[in-house]
Amino acid sequence: MPARGQMHARVMSGRGHLGDLEHGIRARLTADLRWALNHLYDWPDLRHSPLLQLLGCERQADPARALKTVLLEAIESFRPDASVSTHARAQRAYLLLRTRFVEQFSQKETAVEMGMSLRNLRRAESQALGALADVLCARFQLDQPCPAPTTDVAPTETAEAAPPASPANEQEMNWLRASLPSEPTSADELLHQVLKLFRRTTWGASVQVTCQVRSGLPRLVVQRVPATQALLTVLVALAPFAKEQPLAIGVSLGAMYGVINCSLRHAGAGVAEKASEQLGMARQLLSLSGGLLHVASTGAEMDFSVTLRLPAEGGTPILFVDDNPDALRLLQQLVGQSRYRFVGTSCPDKVLDLAQEHNVTAIVLDVMLPSIDGWDLLGRLRTHPATQHLPVVICTVLPHESLASDLGASAFLHKPVTRNALLAVLERVTEMAPTPGD
Repeated sequence: MPARGQMHARVMSGRGHLGDLEHGIRARLTADLRWALNHLYDWPDLRHSPLLQLLGCERQADPARALKTVLLEAIESFRPDASVSTHARAQRAYLLLRTRFVEQFSQKETAVEMGMSLRNLRRAESQALGALADVLCARFQLDQPCPAPTTDVAPTETAEAAPPASPANEQEMNWLRASLPSEPTSADELLHQVLKLFRRTTWGASVQVTCQVRSGLPRLVVQRVPATQALLTVLVALAPFAKEQPLAIGVSLGAMYGVINCSLRHAGAGVAEKASEQLGMARQLLSLSGGLLHVASTGAEMDFSVTLRLPAEGGTPILFVDDNPDALRLLQQLVGQSRYRFVGTSCPDKVLDLAQEHNVTAIVLDVMLPSIDGWDLLGRLRTHPATQHLPVVICTVLPHESLASDLGASAFLHKPVTRNALLAVLERVTEMAPTPGD
């Protein structure tokens, strides 16, 4: 394996030894590499990877385990020396690869963790995977096109709400997403139910759990049953590592989320890997409510924590612009008892100021406004530095969905608007918006 210091130039250029290879070879290897890393802990699927033959793993007693070891060693070779700044590109490339594929964060979670937009994260991920492919080419002297993948699952660069799921699992998640509504729930009630269930498990009598919930927190807006099962799954995943230390649960408030932190002192190394299947399932369950899950280990004795972020009631400010007061009142009612906080105005001149004052996540805009044409206002929002990053939803009686898209709108709603249609569009566009740091 190349020395760590030699990785820096490859990370910066994304070319290395592949500069003399055909572009198609590199693209094929990078695509196969992405697929294998997304299935790093899913060994039945990993056994179908074309990299097994390419990297000489198929001759090992356990080919999937051997491939996993090769990939982890390749990622670890990117770890820069301690003297390298945490803001250096080499350091960030290593952190990206480790967070995305070793700890199995989704793209959205990794973007939040690293303070990047989703678009920039995807670009940086492709560059890092290209550099990782260079390392493997150099190590295994690859100079032939990669065999075509034998799996039915195609590599993809789209954002993931959670780690890849089996078709049956995905079908179940889709059914839950469509059939269970999100509803306001207090953190106290959620934790009470989770601890009640945990005490019935085999770990309930031997593992001490301590809870600290800040008073005055807003309610969480979640699919209650999946959220309960997600938190229970996290506790069960961490329980075997509790040893003599209690599992500590703390609940606080972030910018738009209720934050539930489950921490364990002196957990030892390898918790994320050993509990990856359970933590992956918890991520999928949380995604049904628009929630996120982060894992982290710190200190010489490997203190370990799992942080769940669940949407807080009224935690996501949305600016509604409509000159009709009745329409604004209706929109306010439609987003009531949801994760969205209504900010409304009938005055187009106040839009920029309100967007900045309330740090809104999206704007819902009517186009028939006094003093200014709504299409002109859309153009201003798309170019102004304070709002150009915000999704804008056009909401009108006019049949101009194609025009809205052509002029830069992120989505379109036709009046009259229903609650389900409005919440569905807001959920979709706020996933595209930058997430304020907690």
